[in-house]
Amino acid sequence: MEIVKKGVLSDVVAYVVCCTAQGSLDDKQALNRKLESLGASVKARFGKGVTHVVFRRSASASSEQKQLDDEELRGLYAKAEKVNCL
Repeated sequence: MEIVKKGVLSDVVAYVVCCTAQGSLDDKQALNRKLESLGASVKARFGKGVTHVVFRRSASASSEQKQLDDEELRGLYAKAEKVNCL
């Protein structure tokens, strides 16, 4: 009998939103790799199967960037309501 190890996040299906001042794709890829190493499944698109949204904002974001980030989050929340994720 083979024992399958599960990571601490094995039941998590995550969607990663990475808002940085530089808009670095490396940040998102690093978060994806870390989540996967902990056992999570990471989706490229938000949808019904997503159980968690990981949102990263740069600590040095300007107030204008924070407003844009907040709009993106509100849009994601509205999308979640439409597909009955909430």
